[in-house]
Formats: sequence, C-alpha cells, structure tokens
Amino acid sequence: MTRSVLYYGVNLGDPRRWQFREVDARGLPALSWLRDGAEITPEDDVDDDSFIDQALAHLVRRTEPSGPVRPAHTFVRERYGVEFGTYAAAGDLAVFLATYVLRHDWDADPVVLEADWMTRAPQAGQWDALLDTALAVLEMTPTQAAPKWMMCTRVGD
Repeated sequence: MTRSVLYYGVNLGDPRRWQFREVDARGLPALSWLRDGAEITPEDDVDDDSFIDQALAHLVRRTEPSGPVRPAHTFVRERYGVEFGTYAAAGDLAVFLATYVLRHDWDADPVVLEADWMTRAPQAGQWDALLDTALAVLEMTPTQAAPKWMMCTRVGD
C-alpha cells in the first residue's frame, strides 16, 4: 500500500546521507546512545537494534530510568510531544522526527488542509520547542535550518 505522509518536523535522513551534524568521517552517526549496525526499519516494526527503537529507548531512559509502563513510542509522544516516522528514499528508508504526522492511504478520500491552521498550529502548540527538547536529549543537530511542513511517500503494508 502506498501512503502519503505529511509531517511537521525535521528530516534526519538515511544511512546514505544522514541529515544531522553528529556523524563521523565515514558518515556514520556519532551518537552516544546508538549502537553500531543500527538500521532504519519501519516505525511500526519492533526491533531493539533499529535506529528508531534505540532513539526511543534513549528518550525514555532520560526521563523514566526504570522503564515506561506503556510502549516507548506512546511514552515519547506523551512526554516529549514528538514521534518518529519513516519514508521511502531512493530504495532505502529514511527517518524523520515530527510533532504532527498525517498518514493518508492512496485509496482514501481526500484530506482538506487548512493553510491557516498549518501556519498557526506550530506556533500555538510550540512545536519547534518540543522538537528542540527531544533533539537536545538525542544529542542531535539537524542540518535542516528549522522544522518545516514536509510531505513524503511511504510504501508498505
């Protein structure tokens, strides 16, 4: 199934080209919490070694060291106001961090987007500050100058 994804946030890139500054000379992530060999898997796959699951675990450990009483993605959404997602990027999966995500299946009815709301919501919800907080905990500095509305495609089940 093909799905359009509209999100407000930052693109973190993919293993061929990470979109954050904390990479080593070989282009590999240089993050204290990330174990070697982490792959990007779809956000709904559970894989303790994936990039997203390691990032979620790090965010949880920083605020609830004994572990969450609910799934990590739910805890991070409630505590930090952000979520991770993936999209297709030239045959690979890339990852983003967002405060708002709209996933829309190819065969669903059209979605009306209110440009007015898209301008006001990030400011009213302080979405940039939420992203800044999560990125600081993750020790990541995106190369994207500021969070933006972005649209991408996700192919999967």
